[in-house]
Amino acid sequence: MKAAVLDMPTTAATECPLASARAPLGARPLISVVTPSYNQGRFIERCIQSVLAQDYAPFEHIVVDNCSTDQTLDVLRRYPHVTWVSEPDRGQSDALNKAIRRARGEIIAWINADDCYEPGAFDLVARELRRGTGTLVLLGRIHVVDPDGRILNTTTPFFEDHEYLVDVWSHDHGLSQPGMFFRREVLQRVGLFDPRLHYAMDYDFWLRLTQHFPIRVIDAVLARFVVHPESKTGQARYFSGFGREAERVSRRYWGSPLTRRHWRLARACNRSAADALLREILNAHKSGHRVRWKLVAELLYRRPLALGNRHVLAVLGEQLGGLRVWGALRSLVGGRAPRRLPAAPAAPVTSGRVTVVIPTYNRAAWVTRAIQSVLHQTAAQYCDIVVVDDGSTDDTRAALQTYAGRVRYLYQPNAGVSAARNTGLCVRPNEFVAFLDSDDQWHPTKIARQLDTLQRYPEAVFVACHGGRRAANGAEWSPALPDVPYGRPVDLAPFLFDGLFLLTSGVMVRAGHLPRAGPFCTSLKMCEDYLLWLRLACRGPAIVLDERLVTCGWDAPASLAADLRRVREAQLRSRYLARRELLRRPDCAAAWRAGLARMLAMHRDVAEREGAHGLAARAAFRSLMVAPRGRDRWEWGRLLCTLLPQNWGQPRISHRSA
Repeated sequence: MKAAVLDMPTTAATECPLASARAPLGARPLISVVTPSYNQGRFIERCIQSVLAQDYAPFEHIVVDNCSTDQTLDVLRRYPHVTWVSEPDRGQSDALNKAIRRARGEIIAWINADDCYEPGAFDLVARELRRGTGTLVLLGRIHVVDPDGRILNTTTPFFEDHEYLVDVWSHDHGLSQPGMFFRREVLQRVGLFDPRLHYAMDYDFWLRLTQHFPIRVIDAVLARFVVHPESKTGQARYFSGFGREAERVSRRYWGSPLTRRHWRLARACNRSAADALLREILNAHKSGHRVRWKLVAELLYRRPLALGNRHVLAVLGEQLGGLRVWGALRSLVGGRAPRRLPAAPAAPVTSGRVTVVIPTYNRAAWVTRAIQSVLHQTAAQYCDIVVVDDGSTDDTRAALQTYAGRVRYLYQPNAGVSAARNTGLCVRPNEFVAFLDSDDQWHPTKIARQLDTLQRYPEAVFVACHGGRRAANGAEWSPALPDVPYGRPVDLAPFLFDGLFLLTSGVMVRAGHLPRAGPFCTSLKMCEDYLLWLRLACRGPAIVLDERLVTCGWDAPASLAADLRRVREAQLRSRYLARRELLRRPDCAAAWRAGLARMLAMHRDVAEREGAHGLAARAAFRSLMVAPRGRDRWEWGRLLCTLLPQNWGQPRISHRSA
């Protein structure tokens, strides 16, 4: 595409209406903020206010609206300093071009109506892009946030040169449109946005820009990028979205097909496209939709070997031959159908109530404390408590007599904590189920907070909360949580394949999902909760509350967690059992391998400390074989040192995280 050259005006910049209330302008350049808009009434006021909140003048804000039908125009009329027009256009690129033609500033900033700027961004940009510095294009970091403003992550942009940006398939450049500012001279050389592009107009602009100008990256957060389902980012898919247009734009710079560079870029592009097509095919099956056969045909064209993926074969078998072929293919690849919960008594499900399952064994003094924490809940009127005595030989039954009428007591021969929880699940057919170990306690608002969250997000399968641990000597600490988006439904499966971080006593589940996920695994004495949370997470989104609403006690007698050797063995076995769920979530295979490799590396370190050098060597070898890629050279050297008997007696080097 030959870019159109702007006919830039030569008139001097004038002050904005707010400039007279500030200090003398001096040599401050005029910053023009351009914003395309269409039906973003719920966000555009926050965008306008973020520009107003900058401690900077002069500036101008130009909004080009595509005849919005929501409250956008009412918001724009409330801000007289905004220059705006509402008329039909040919898309976002056309709206941007209209706004830029109206702009008079030395510095141009493009921000969409659903994004906003961080305080102080304009002052920093004006200093970095002032005349005489030689910098024409500036790029900063951005916060990626949800519609409520909660930070999901922060980008770390990186730019090397134009060639690095052309090969977008091999790495993530991290360039982000809200964090980019450039001087007007750039447009005179590069031109406007391509109106034929719907998704990749910014990528096309960057490629043309970097042919002539370098990008200076600064370590400062300049803007916030909002992710929501109505945005183009939230709606786009590979087949008709960013991937298609980005490939078409990038191909303009690949050069002749006779060069090695062209075919290197083509291979990288086909690998990326094949991964995207695989995800679309598997996600369509997971959502219960029919597979679009044009995706399969393109996958066959781009990377035929990808169709040998066993998960794709199983999906295609179901689409072609129905459930009978699907079952045969699953048996061939080693899949097993999850076991079902025993049939519950024929009773109507009580909506809005919570069944609280408390398993106990020889903990008469502790189980009463756990029950009291339930009875002291602010939402205790919604709780039905079921205590399952797993063959206790102390005075547990007598201790629970004082709660007659408020607690349902069940006794069974000793079969383990998993069997006790499964028994409790079949007693009260309520809408929600919460789990509480007999040596744990709840914060008084725990049930109320989780009920409110599940009722606000009906698509969530379960909700979990943060908690602390209490040792026998009274010391308390809180385990670290991974970087999970808190307070909203998210896909927890990748995080759980990587490792367990949920507390059993902090989870509340919608009971309707439990029969499909299967009961607690009775073959495991520990870590059985990990498998159930993972199965549930593979069936729908979940929510994690970053609130400490549970206290887990490690001071009870005969605690399962006291035997560290058995804990490590159960953790390792549960990781191997979790592999079955990869049939449902093949996209999480890398997370599963990384978590298993880290667990094996921990076993290696423990075995070395205990002097079991043969066991340490086996664990080190298995860890590196599970995830050989991306491991440090130090890890391979550690394996060699472990395998050499003459080094077994030498002092060990300091530990590093695997």
